[in-house]
Amino acid sequence: MNIIRTPKNKFAWIITGLFQSDGYFSLIIKKNKTSKFGIDVSLVLGINLTLASLPLLKKVQVYFGCGKISIDKKRQMCLFSITELSSLWHVVIPHFMLYPFFGEKQVSFIKFVQILTLLYPYNKKLKPAMLLGKVIYLGYFLNPGSNRTITEFKNFFKILNLDIDNVRNNINQEYLNNIIKYFEKNNTIINIYFIIGIIEGDGSFYVGLRTNRKIRFGFNITTHIYELDLLYKIKWTLNCGNTKIKSSYWCRYEVEGSKTLRNLFIPLIDSIGLLGSKANNFEIFKEAMNIFTKKEHLNDEGLRKLVEIIYNNSSNKGIGRKYTLEQYLQINNLLS
Repeated sequence: MNIIRTPKNKFAWIITGLFQSDGYFSLIIKKNKTSKFGIDVSLVLGINLTLASLPLLKKVQVYFGCGKISIDKKRQMCLFSITELSSLWHVVIPHFMLYPFFGEKQVSFIKFVQILTLLYPYNKKLKPAMLLGKVIYLGYFLNPGSNRTITEFKNFFKILNLDIDNVRNNINQEYLNNIIKYFEKNNTIINIYFIIGIIEGDGSFYVGLRTNRKIRFGFNITTHIYELDLLYKIKWTLNCGNTKIKSSYWCRYEVEGSKTLRNLFIPLIDSIGLLGSKANNFEIFKEAMNIFTKKEHLNDEGLRKLVEIIYNNSSNKGIGRKYTLEQYLQINNLLS
């Protein structure tokens, strides 16, 4: 593993870190009346973020120079996606070859490249049954944790009138292995900009408020268990915190303690900056930390100010906390 703190293209690494955490590659199977078999396949690179991260997604779109952004106001989410094969071939693949993923996300990307090499020659053309079969065989379970079932998988081969074993034997495995070997030559580079991208997606700053007036500060990155190795790499790179397995599905990198957060994380992130929804959370976190560092929280006025800052966070509003703002103030005799 190479550790680089000053890579040449910083935003490019932030993008890779962002897609490492919240991005996805997917094979889309859809109905197509013009196809002999009634179905067609396509690929998509996408990422879903909260609406507060729209400015960040617009910067990503400008960087790639392609793709589209759609907004779901009801869910307060925004989606950036690239579906055109030419853009995936000429823009997406070169980027992630220069700024590679880590772990299972890199495995998914390699499969994505394998599928794209099969589809690209048939861009905007009708696809023969064997090609559709190969693509579905390689890409149906492209992402770990997919909800797709084996029954659905087998049903597509019935539609195409193909034997699964015959499709597997028709795949040029040597060619696909050569793609894998090419990517294995590129060692994943863990650097702070890559980590910032992950924080933009899966990072969380929090302030614990206890009824005995104690304040606890923390930071974590929570992700799928498949990314456990990545969290260990982040821990070793930053030389602090702990990595924990939370369940059979999730794992978490945690940093607690105001001293480490104040002396390491805040200056580190301040030196680079956040662009998405986490930027507001970080500013609230810093403001609360500043009150705590000055020990202003030890008096009623200072503690009330800190608590109100946390509860009035526009992206949180106290959701998930045991007590409402009024209840907490009342329990700790802070009501004026």
